[in-house]
Amino acid sequence: MHRKDTIGVSERDIDDNDKKPVFAANAVLVGGALNTTNDNSNGARWGHEIYRRFIEEAMVDGSAMIGVITSSSGDPEGQGIIDVERFTTRGAFAEWIPLTETNISKNSDPDIIAQINRMTGFYFAGGDQSRYIRALYNSDGSTSLALQAIVDKVKAGAPIAGTSAGTVVQTSGPMITGGAAFNSLAHPSQTYQPLQTTVTSSDDFLNYRPEGGLSLFPFGLLDTHFSERGRQCRFIRLAAETGTRFAFGIDENTALVVKNRLVEVIGENGVFIFDLGSATHDVRADGGFSISGVKATYLNRGDQYAPSTRAVTFGNTTDLNTTLNTVVSPSADIFGAGEFLDLATRLMQSPQTEAIGKSVEPGNTYFRITLSKTWTTEGKQNADGSQVSFKDLMVDVELQ
Repeated sequence: MHRKDTIGVSERDIDDNDKKPVFAANAVLVGGALNTTNDNSNGARWGHEIYRRFIEEAMVDGSAMIGVITSSSGDPEGQGIIDVERFTTRGAFAEWIPLTETNISKNSDPDIIAQINRMTGFYFAGGDQSRYIRALYNSDGSTSLALQAIVDKVKAGAPIAGTSAGTVVQTSGPMITGGAAFNSLAHPSQTYQPLQTTVTSSDDFLNYRPEGGLSLFPFGLLDTHFSERGRQCRFIRLAAETGTRFAFGIDENTALVVKNRLVEVIGENGVFIFDLGSATHDVRADGGFSISGVKATYLNRGDQYAPSTRAVTFGNTTDLNTTLNTVVSPSADIFGAGEFLDLATRLMQSPQTEAIGKSVEPGNTYFRITLSKTWTTEGKQNADGSQVSFKDLMVDVELQ
């Protein structure tokens, strides 16, 4: 068994990331499944809020010109037409920027560079984040003229937005490219180089691009569709094995908004932030993974987080009702949709100090997830208790 050292503040933490020369001062990063309907449903309400926030950030002299980038899509032009219409129906001007992995010459085309320079904000669609790497970087890994033009606009204050793959690709740390929840913990992790292959990364193992994405988000790793697909533990492993202290996992139809180095949550659900500053982990000879000492924070809409100080400001001020769940029953499928968040929420709304979840997979191997409160754990809820935020809930992952 091999034990790696505790991830300390001198490694890939916020202080190192602050030294990066470029980051998006204004960003709206969505966890996927952004609601685009025009009905009166609750989901549509939060989708409208997310669109509105980005368009407001992109306003210059009373109007916004959004550059729509859909390199990640299997049908970039078709997706571009759809996304342009979504912005124009909401009062913004928008143009599709034809940067695709199948027409790399466009990333040095003077007309495309001129188009980029007319934009006041950039939207990155969902799909496969590896396609962004192939479309926006040169084959030798250097920055294309088109990507440099986007970076220069971001330096000058243009905001970015992304959803799903369009969010993940913004990271400056290692960029996750695949991995199912159980397999990501049970087998060795692998690096994936999208510039060297067009083969889709496998879900049989946790895989990632060590060089990262576009490096416009400097505060830690990024992942999406988070609670809905039970991605908490695979993400913790990626952070641990790459020596990255902070990891941000965004739920669907929810946005992590960056505004001058302060982050805020808007939308329907929430955002997990994992701090591995005091965590230790083991990797067995067969690749099986365990870790202890991870701090989990979960923020809902209206909550804020300061990456430089790690300070949390809860938007809701109602104290948690710790009598709702006198007994917190274990989760029998901790990697199932919403199970990790549900277990954490039930624990926070109870007098118990610990809750257990287990994975369900064929064979004798399974994972035991322990969530526990400490003296620094705290949280708040909305008036009816349906929305619970918390900080410093400890997470241990044990391979059994």
